[in-house]
Amino acid sequence: MNEDPEEIGGQPETPTPEEIPRLREELRQAREEAASLRARSAAARSLREALAAAGAMPEAVELLADAVPGERLKLTPEGALEGGDALLDGLRSRYGFLFSPEAPLPTAPLAPPREGAPLRASALRTMSAEEINRRWAEVREALKP
Repeated sequence: MNEDPEEIGGQPETPTPEEIPRLREELRQAREEAASLRARSAAARSLREALAAAGAMPEAVELLADAVPGERLKLTPEGALEGGDALLDGLRSRYGFLFSPEAPLPTAPLAPPREGAPLRASALRTMSAEEINRRWAEVREALKP
């Protein structure tokens, strides 16, 4: 609604002295509403960042953020999410399946084949074609029954 008043057929209306207090009040309310929306938006962004840092699945971050009522999203004067730990704990306890496990399952470290060591047939699966060509004599020995 950013139309030029002259383009829509006239001059802008000058408010009457009686309308000025009402317009000032409407402007004050609009500014408060805009500030509130900016603060809530910043708090929601902070919550999404906290969820990602807490191990929420990337596909579930928006869903989890939407599970928190807007009135609970507030920032501290320092800009941190107010009660962020409690919010995260509540989301984790209720929707724990949307978070990755805290400790990944242990896996044995994989080591590439060492140069000079005899090749095993299992190591051939991870070798590139160039490496197989370069070490063809060893590969042929590893493939023998």
